Amino acid sequence: GTLNNLAYAPVFALAGWLTIASAAGISTAAKFAGFNPMGLTELPASFLVISLWTLAATGLVWYAKSFVYVVPIAWGLYGIYFANAGDGYPSLGKTAAGLAAFLIVVSVVSKIVGTKNSTVIK
Repeated sequence: GTLNNLAYAPVFALAGWLTIASAAGISTAAKFAGFNPMGLTELPASFLVISLWTLAATGLVWYAKSFVYVVPIAWGLYGIYFANAGDGYPSLGKTAAGLAAFLIVVSVVSKIVGTKNSTVIK
């Protein structure tokens, strides 16, 4: 029922926040550690980490069918957008904004075409 749905909301919100916070944290740690897979420089390595981590969350977004899970991820990605758009990395900012929009679309489509009822918001 509704009470059960409300119980899931904080868990999904925390999970969404942890998803994007871990992506940003790994990206920052990789930058300071000199992470350069395949000889990538700092900016492409950041693209790689944030993009792959966020795209990996797409399956969870589809399965959860929860806006409560997507909102903190999108909020964090837009934070990355604003932090990088005017800081000499506009392409990283645009990528983050695009990923946020993509996850929102996936969430909406999953609620429309999915067969499983939403866990949090009906």
